Amino acid sequence: MHVDQATKLRELARTMTRTHQAVSTPSSDEKGHAKIYAVTSGKGGVGKTNIAVNLAIALGKKGKKVTLVDLDLGLANVDILLNLTSPYTLEHLILGYKMLEDIIIDGPGGIKIVPGGSGLPSLTNLNTMQQELFLSNFYTLTKNNDFVIFDIAAGISENVIRFTLAADEIIVVTTGEPTAITDAYALMKVLSARSKDHNINIVFNMIKSRYEAKRNFERMHTVVKQFLGIDVHNLGTVVYDSCVSNAIMKRKPFIMQYPFSAAAKSIKDLGRELLYKAEHDGRERQTLFEKLSYLVH
Repeated sequence: MHVDQATKLRELARTMTRTHQAVSTPSSDEKGHAKIYAVTSGKGGVGKTNIAVNLAIALGKKGKKVTLVDLDLGLANVDILLNLTSPYTLEHLILGYKMLEDIIIDGPGGIKIVPGGSGLPSLTNLNTMQQELFLSNFYTLTKNNDFVIFDIAAGISENVIRFTLAADEIIVVTTGEPTAITDAYALMKVLSARSKDHNINIVFNMIKSRYEAKRNFERMHTVVKQFLGIDVHNLGTVVYDSCVSNAIMKRKPFIMQYPFSAAAKSIKDLGRELLYKAEHDGRERQTLFEKLSYLVH
């Protein structure tokens, strides 16, 4: 990105933050801003989107205002998973054709969804006006929700890293397979090289037993601590359950289609853990400017 363009966008981020601070109490510049979770993974096929969707619904069922944003710019599929259709997507917003209120749709369980667009360009390839539109709508999302969940693409592309670091906390989804664990480690390595201030939470998905998940996490924690110099947190486990694949075939969230299944219980436990963390986390949260700056640097 051209230096002048980056400077202009950073100033826009500062202006948004100052505007919000002007109407907030002096002791809480983040009051009224959503807690943002980025759900991502080192490789595809680990159930990342399914976790993001059902976790959003679990939080919504607790009376929280939740918006799920499909930020898999290459292969957006939240709408497919939920059998939803929308005439407009994130592509229309980024290209300046529509605003956030035009593209956001109602999802199951009382949540809102921002549909993604497939094959969207990198943020670094957008012109100044397009990036300004994206940032201003990002600001609106943080203002109008209790939680915003980003469903981010797998891998370590620049878009993945930017969106992930713009969140308050990171949820890395993996399975117990060696390739999935290796790719999750690679993702955490890239993230930690850019910022060591983010909480990284691990979710093991499609695990046969909690003992297996605990053993895998302990190994991962030891390696990450030794070689990356960061702590990772065990957010929880979603056990293997045939109800999940059945729900996918029906294009329904498993937490609603099979509310008493083992997988539904697992995702409800994750939701309760996130709520507890949000209420009791004493860590200083990023300012809005810091979140926005990850998107424009």
